[in-house]
Amino acid sequence: MRIEQLLRYSEKAIGGVVANKDWQKKTNPLGFTAAELRKGLALRNELQLLSVAQQKEYGEQYSATDSLHQAKRDAWKVYKYHLQVARLAVGEDRGQYKALQLDGAREYNILKWIKQAQTFYTNARTIAALLKTYGIEAESLTQGEAMIEAVYQAYDRRDKERDEARQSTQVRKQKEAELTRWMRRYTRALNFAFEDQPEVLKELGLKVKERVA
Repeated sequence: MRIEQLLRYSEKAIGGVVANKDWQKKTNPLGFTAAELRKGLALRNELQLLSVAQQKEYGEQYSATDSLHQAKRDAWKVYKYHLQVARLAVGEDRGQYKALQLDGAREYNILKWIKQAQTFYTNARTIAALLKTYGIEAESLTQGEAMIEAVYQAYDRRDKERDEARQSTQVRKQKEAELTRWMRRYTRALNFAFEDQPEVLKELGLKVKERVA
């Protein structure tokens, strides 16, 4: 049963008996007293709140992911330009190529990409004077380095939001399982208590088997 169906069914089935004292007289001997029904409603309401909280957490995760992608796109524009100019500036100097991580494609993994960029900006300080002759001021390098740091911070935020979203899912699933078990017992009790009153079962949202004549 989907969570939306479970929430709707439990609200109808429990609330209907809570509102009808005569029906409660039939469920009381089966262990579903007013106190137990309140417990069932509380479980149902907790699950609804957890479901809403879960959606909120995933919304925050998606926003953090989008922010991460945007931060990387912005940083890459600056970083890519600095890379291209640095390759021209150092020429055939293999030592600088290695120090600045100028060889090959950029890393696909974002943490490795960040590390690659951080290495570039850290070691670029040693050739700041050379890069200045190619039009890259020290302030521009500082800006690029700050943008890479912003990507790293965005990555941390995305990771935090993802962990919180996963945790909210786990908590919601636990509460859903708890309510499902409770409703399974409750449904059996209702079917027994109102076996001769199919109209009551229908009103409570239960499926009623058609009797064979």
